[in-house]
Amino acid sequence: MKRNILVRQHDSNDCAPACLAMVSSHYGKKMELYKFRNKMQTQRKGTILSDLVKTANEIGFISKPIRVDKEGFQSRFTLPSIAQVILENGQSHFVVIREIYNNKVVVLDPGQGKRVESIDSFFKYFTGLMVLLTPNNNVFVKRNDEVANKKVFQRFLTLLTPHKWLLGMIILASITLTVTGIVGSFFNQVIFDQVIPNNLETQLLVFTLLFLGVSLVQVAIGFIRAQLAIHVSQKMDISLVLNYFKHIFNLPISFFSTKKTGDILTRFGDSFVIKNVLTNLVLTVFLDLILALGTGIILFNISRELFMIIAVITVIHIIIVYSFKEPFKKYNLKKMEQDSRLNSTIVESLNAINFVKSSNHEKSIMDRVEKHFIKSLKIDFRMQHLANLHDSISSTLMTIGSLALISYGALMVMNETMSIGVLLTFSVLSSFFMDPINRLVNMQLEIQEADISMKRLSEILDIKEEPLEDDKKIEFKSIQQSITFEDLSFGYREGKHTVKDINISINKGERTAIVGTSGSGKSTLAKLLVGLHSIKEGRILIDDINTQDYTLSSLRKRIGYCQQDVQLLPGTVFENLTLGQEHLEIKDIQEVLGKVGCSGFIHTLDDGYETHIEESGVGLSGGEKQIINLTRCLLKDPELIVLDEATSNMDSMREKEVFEQLYTNFPNKTMLIIAHKLSLIKNCDKIIVVKDGQVLETGTHRALMETKGEYYHLWNAQHSEIHSGSHAKGLSEADTSNQCDEDDDIFQY
Repeated sequence: MKRNILVRQHDSNDCAPACLAMVSSHYGKKMELYKFRNKMQTQRKGTILSDLVKTANEIGFISKPIRVDKEGFQSRFTLPSIAQVILENGQSHFVVIREIYNNKVVVLDPGQGKRVESIDSFFKYFTGLMVLLTPNNNVFVKRNDEVANKKVFQRFLTLLTPHKWLLGMIILASITLTVTGIVGSFFNQVIFDQVIPNNLETQLLVFTLLFLGVSLVQVAIGFIRAQLAIHVSQKMDISLVLNYFKHIFNLPISFFSTKKTGDILTRFGDSFVIKNVLTNLVLTVFLDLILALGTGIILFNISRELFMIIAVITVIHIIIVYSFKEPFKKYNLKKMEQDSRLNSTIVESLNAINFVKSSNHEKSIMDRVEKHFIKSLKIDFRMQHLANLHDSISSTLMTIGSLALISYGALMVMNETMSIGVLLTFSVLSSFFMDPINRLVNMQLEIQEADISMKRLSEILDIKEEPLEDDKKIEFKSIQQSITFEDLSFGYREGKHTVKDINISINKGERTAIVGTSGSGKSTLAKLLVGLHSIKEGRILIDDINTQDYTLSSLRKRIGYCQQDVQLLPGTVFENLTLGQEHLEIKDIQEVLGKVGCSGFIHTLDDGYETHIEESGVGLSGGEKQIINLTRCLLKDPELIVLDEATSNMDSMREKEVFEQLYTNFPNKTMLIIAHKLSLIKNCDKIIVVKDGQVLETGTHRALMETKGEYYHLWNAQHSEIHSGSHAKGLSEADTSNQCDEDDDIFQY
C-alpha cells in the first residue's frame, strides 16, 4: 500500500508549491509548504510553469516539461508527476498524477484531495502539459521537517509562559473542583445506604447542609476559575493577535504583492483557533489525565465488572473519533481555503466599488461573491453533516453504555452483590472517568485544526521583517553632494528585469525628472530609492554611501515619497495630515498649503480640518486626496522629495499652479519627479528618459528636443493631441493608475 503524500494548498495560489511538496515527499524530502512557495516566488496570481521547473531543479530534481496526448498519457513514464488542468472557472491549476492503471488515473489535487477517475474524464479538463520529475542523485537530499513541526508547536506554546501564575491558579481551582465533585458524588451512597435504611432524620439535615456547602464551594470556585480563564484568554489575544498584526506591518512590501488581503485576514481567525486550543490543551490534558486516572482507580475498586463495561465503551469511542480524524482534517483545510477566497473576493469587490457601480457590474460581481459563498456553505454543510454523524454515533454509544451499566448494576443489586447507593455513586463517578477521556480524545480533532492553523500562521511569522532599525547601520540625515544610481538592475521576479543597468546621478538641490511610457520602470526606481525593495544588483549611493548602509527608518523619514495612489485612513483631515507628527499645529499646515498654492483648500471642505474622512477617502475627489497627500509629505520637511505622478488627478490649472509653487518655494530642495505630462517637468534641471527599463537619454528639455530622440517624440505626441483637441486630461488622468512596472506573465493556478 502506497503511503499518503497528499499536501493541501493553504491559499488559492498554492497549488504549484503543494504539488512539488507532494512529489518531494514521495522521494523522502519533506518540507513545509511555505518553503516551496518562497523558493518559487509565488505571486498573487499563482506560479508560472518556468518557476515551478526552476525550483524543482534547485531542490534536486531533473525536471522535464512535456506535452502528451491520450495515447502518450497511457505509455510508461515517471510517476508521480505534475499535470496542468483547467478548472470550471477557467483558471489554470496544477495536480499530481500518482498512478495510471486499467484506464484509470489517481489524481492528488491540492485543492480537492485524492480522486480516482477514468482517463477520458481526466482529459476533459487536462491541458496535456505535464512536468516529469526524477531525483538527481548527486544533488537530491532527503530531509524531514517533523522536527520543524515540533518547533512550530513549541513556538506557540511559549506564549503561555508569561502567564504561569494565572495558569497555576486555574489548575489549582480545577483540582479543587474535581475533588469537590468526587466528594459530592458520594452523597447518593450516604443517603441510600446509611440515612434511609437507618431512618437517620437528624443526620439527613446535616448531610444535606454539608453537601450543599460543597456545592456552593464548587460554584464559587467555578466562577473564579472562569474569570481567571478570561484573563488568560485576553492576554493571549494581546501576545498572539496583536503581535501577528505588528509583524504584518513590519514585513517588506514584496509580501503584500504575493498575498491577498483575504488570505492575511483569514490568518486572524487562525490565531483565535490556536489560542483556544493552547489554553484548553494545557488545562485539559493535565487535569483530565489526573481525573481519569484517579476515578478509574476508585471505580475499579468499587466494581471490576462495571468498570470493564465503561472501559470497553471508552475504547470503542476512541476508535470512532480516530476514524473521523482524516475526514475532519480534509474539510477543515477546504474550509480555510474557501473562506480565504471568499474574504479576498469580498474585500477586492468593495475596494473596486466605484468601477463596479460605474460599469454596471453589480450583478456579475454579486454572482462571483455568491459562487464563493455557496461553495463555503456546501463545505460547511458537509462538515456539519460529518459532525452530526459523529455526535449521533457517539450519543448512541453512550446511551448503550449507560443502559448496560445500569442494567448490569441492577442485576448486581438484585443479587445483593452491590447496594443501590453504591450503584448510584458508581454511575455518577463513571462520568468523572468517561468525560475527561472523551474530552482528551475529542481534542485530537481540535489539535488537528490548530496544527493546520499553526502552520498557516507560521508561514507568515517566519517571513523576515524589514530591519527598520539596525545598530550596525548609520542614520541618513541630509544630502551633501549627490545621489547616484550605479549599475542598478532589479526585477520583481528573478531572471526578469524591470530596470537594467541604470547609471544616473542627481545633484543636491537639483530638480530631476524621469519620464517614459507606462511600464518602463520609472516607479520602480523611486521605490528602490525609498528602500521598498531590496537591491541585489548594483547600488544606490547617497554621498558615496550605499543606501543599504543607512537604516530604513531614517531613509523613509528623510525622503518624502508621494505616490499617485493615495491611501487615507479613517479619521479627520487634520489627523491624516499630522499622522506620525502629532506635534504639528494648524499654522504649520497652512504654511505648507500656501507653499503649494492650495491655501484655500481647507475652506472648501465642509468642516475644515475636522472634516471626517471615510474609509479609503470616500467623499473626496482624487485631486483633493492628492493635495492632502502632497501636504502630508512636505510637512515632514524631507531632504529629498520624490513625486511619482503625485498630481495626476488634479485639474490642469491646479496641477500647473502646484508645480510652479513647488519650484518657487522649495528652490533648494532636491527633487525627483516622475510624470507623464511633460509640460510639468519642462523646466527641470535634468530629464532622464527611460524605456523598457533602461536609460535612453539624459539632458535638459532644450537639449533633448534638439537631439530628436525618444523625448522629442513623446513631447510631440502629447502636444499634437492638445492641438487636435483630443488631449482631455491625457496621461495625467487616473487611467494611468493601473499601470505597473511588474511583468504580466501568464500564471498557473
